[in-house]
Amino acid sequence: MIVAMKTPGPILATQLVVQRCPHCNVDQPSIILLGGHMDTNNHTNTKKRTWAIYRCNRCGGCVLCCSISGVGHVITEMYPKPDTVSDSIPPNARQFLEDAIMSRAARSASIMSANSSIDAMLKHKKYTDGHLYPRIEQAAKEHVITQAMAEWAHDVRMIANDMRHADVDAPAPTDEDVDGCIEFAKALAEYLFVLPERVRRSRSTKSSEATPQP
Repeated sequence: MIVAMKTPGPILATQLVVQRCPHCNVDQPSIILLGGHMDTNNHTNTKKRTWAIYRCNRCGGCVLCCSISGVGHVITEMYPKPDTVSDSIPPNARQFLEDAIMSRAARSASIMSANSSIDAMLKHKKYTDGHLYPRIEQAAKEHVITQAMAEWAHDVRMIANDMRHADVDAPAPTDEDVDGCIEFAKALAEYLFVLPERVRRSRSTKSSEATPQP
């Protein structure tokens, strides 16, 4: 039986092979090396790294990468890092958030997906009755989210409403609108699901370590 080997990650080479550009999020991007590779070390000569700068042919964004093993080896650091969505987020909300990230270039679609992700997160927290506005207010009233987060959620909701209803008086969405909506959806997910799960896992690990062994 042939077993598929898991790819360890992108390689420091003349082209950066990643699923999506960390800047424009285009699928299967063409990201090429600018110039050559550069070696650095720290003051004690114990942290040698080989660096490379790449440019996306679509958006022009640059990506800085390095490998501790040199050219032709797995990249160990990448800036900016590609957007990832935590498995701690409920599946429905996670899918909407992934859709928002992947469709950044289609601004209206991205904004509405981000709004749907927020909606799904609140529904997972049992805020299911009525429109999104009262559910946001109820979540803030019961301190599930902060008042500042509620105000930010309303901003996203209003932008998404303009897209959904094709309001002729509403300005066209900007990249800043898209980034703001996605950023809030990610922040809400972190606050409601990712951080609590991280704390739970940490406490569980410490509890297991503290349990006397027979």
